[in-house]
Amino acid sequence: QLPDFVALEGAAILYFEPETPEDKPGYDALIEYLLSRDRVGLGVEADRRIMYIPPCEFTRTNLSYTGNALMGIVQKAALSPMQ
Repeated sequence: QLPDFVALEGAAILYFEPETPEDKPGYDALIEYLLSRDRVGLGVEADRRIMYIPPCEFTRTNLSYTGNALMGIVQKAALSPMQ
């Protein structure tokens, strides 16, 4: 279902990494949580949403991203096919 929600046109792409060594365990736990459940994180603010996508087959195949950082895609929430 993820390809139905990720529209890169007009979106901003961010890459998140732990800022300090102390942040790394929580960062790694979030990525592991998302991967183990085959999920992405979602944040909504006003008319924007941020999808937090862990490094996975989807990012490699559909977004040509082969890095290890957590990817954030910021887009207008109105782009959802569910609305």
